Amino acid sequence: MDISSTRARLVARSIVAVALLGIATVAGAQDLEYRASVGAGYTDNVRRDPINEMDENLALANLRFSYNADTRRVQADVLGDVAYTKYLSDTYDPQLLGNMYGDASFSIVPERFTWLLSDGYGQVLQDPFQPPTPDNNQNINYLTTGPDVYVGLGSQMRLRVGGRYSLATYEEDPFDSTTLGGEIGLLRELSSRSVISLNGSIQDIKYAEESLDADFQQSDIYLRYESQGARTNLTAEAGYGVLDPESSTEDNSGARFQVDLSRLISESSVLTFMGSRRFATAASQFANNLGQGNVGLSTAQPGQQTFEPYTLDEARLGWTYLRHRTTMSAYGNWSRREYESDPTLDQTLVSFALHATRDLSATTSLDLTAQFTSSEYRAPAPNFDELTGGLGFVWRLSRSIVLEANYDFYNRKSDAAGTEIRENRLMLTLGWGRGEPRRSRVAPHFGVDSLPSGGN
Repeated sequence: MDISSTRARLVARSIVAVALLGIATVAGAQDLEYRASVGAGYTDNVRRDPINEMDENLALANLRFSYNADTRRVQADVLGDVAYTKYLSDTYDPQLLGNMYGDASFSIVPERFTWLLSDGYGQVLQDPFQPPTPDNNQNINYLTTGPDVYVGLGSQMRLRVGGRYSLATYEEDPFDSTTLGGEIGLLRELSSRSVISLNGSIQDIKYAEESLDADFQQSDIYLRYESQGARTNLTAEAGYGVLDPESSTEDNSGARFQVDLSRLISESSVLTFMGSRRFATAASQFANNLGQGNVGLSTAQPGQQTFEPYTLDEARLGWTYLRHRTTMSAYGNWSRREYESDPTLDQTLVSFALHATRDLSATTSLDLTAQFTSSEYRAPAPNFDELTGGLGFVWRLSRSIVLEANYDFYNRKSDAAGTEIRENRLMLTLGWGRGEPRRSRVAPHFGVDSLPSGGN
């Protein structure tokens, strides 16, 4: 495999997909913010080696952007943070790292025919037991698109028929796959702000590498309830799912559920909760994690990349706080992957993250990030904990020109002796752009936002 050409195709496909999201929503854009930066930096352990630490000087070109549209015909949220890094002593080849995520719903015929498009690009680990470095990171892209058609069945009933196509592309692992699926749902409006529906779906997942012999079908049937209150949004699903591998006469089945809850605690803060049990793949969960968390120049997503589907148990609690001079977000996430075909692949991941920004004056601000991740594997390999964080100082020289100084650190400890890893990194960049690009998804919309006064 020509890795460089594969990387180029993957990156190009990701940029094209995200660009199409932006172009398609430009007419109704409510929020477009971006920053292009260039700079230089230093790291004291570029290879993240526990013994032979090696320093390195860096040159960097960075692009951050966020884009939001919310109109009758278009709803979209696009954001990204990518950087091209050159290692001046040639420790590694130049790298394009970072994340991009976008999704959009286009109402071609409002309330009758919509088209959905989402795309996620970023990095995962080739070897989950080693630290994230350019040698261990690999790019991945996950694209999903398809139509939904709605047919009225009276004043309160509707029929929804949808189709989905997904494409997963790995830079190096032979896990590229395509997914073709169909969905059908019978919806009943309980009120102007609540809907209950009976849904069924079937997906056919095929891998490009035939020698894996890993193709399978997934079928689900479930009830779904959606409600938007003045201060509380709730979506709940409960049903049953079946995985049917083509290479085996035995299937894997079980109950599935998902709860998404958001609560407006005050005018300044929102609490969110998500809990689920469902079937997933490593590629689809990568995109799902991007859609839930922050998008930035973070390390590669943890976890083992496989072609085998698994049962995913997951819970996530988040909190955001927004005031004129201070913004904060915090979340905790727990997930467990259980593989029916190979229990040695089972893994449990726990993470906590904090991001805070404080405006010191009209032209200066501080930015603080911290994340702790604990990874536990059933396979005979050391479990490990990682702590990452950083402190940034921003000086707005004008409305469009920004000077940034950043300090970042990385610390990793595992069960094995003599494997603790530390890295410190300093960066200075000069940027040009518009506004302050978001690093996370647009905040939920609550019913109270459209009311003249609050309610419960």
